[in-house]
Amino acid sequence: RMAPLGYKNSRDENNKPIVLVGHNANLIQNAFKEFSEGKPQSDIIRDLRKKGIKVSRSNMSKLLRNPFYMGKIIIPKLGEEPTQIINGIHEAIVSDNLFFKVQDVLNGVKSNKKEGYSFQREEFPLRGILFCSS
Repeated sequence: RMAPLGYKNSRDENNKPIVLVGHNANLIQNAFKEFSEGKPQSDIIRDLRKKGIKVSRSNMSKLLRNPFYMGKIIIPKLGEEPTQIINGIHEAIVSDNLFFKVQDVLNGVKSNKKEGYSFQREEFPLRGILFCSS
C-alpha cells in the first residue's frame, strides 16, 4: 500500500516502515494550517501544484480527512469488531488540534473564537471522518 502524500514507504533508523518526506510534509502541514484559517481548497491545490505536488480536488478532500496525518491508523470493521482508530508508529505531520480544526471547517461547524469552543458534540469526535461501509 502506498504511503500518503508527505510520507514514503521506507525504513528509518528505528526501523519504522513509513517515514516523512521533509519538504512534502511541510507543504501538507501548511495546507492543513491554511485551510483551517479559511483559505479555499482550490487555492491550496493551485499552490501545491506550483510546488510540484499533483493533487486533485477529490484527493485534497481525502487528504484533509485522513487521520493518518495526525499519527493515527484506521482499522476497518471486521466481522463483529467495529472500525477503530489507533495510534500509529509513524510520525504525525499535523497536531490532533489542527486536524480536528480542519474537520470542523470541512463539516461547516461554526466555532466561537471568543469563548474558545466549537459546537461539535464531544461524544462524536470522529463525525465526518469515519463512514459506514455498508
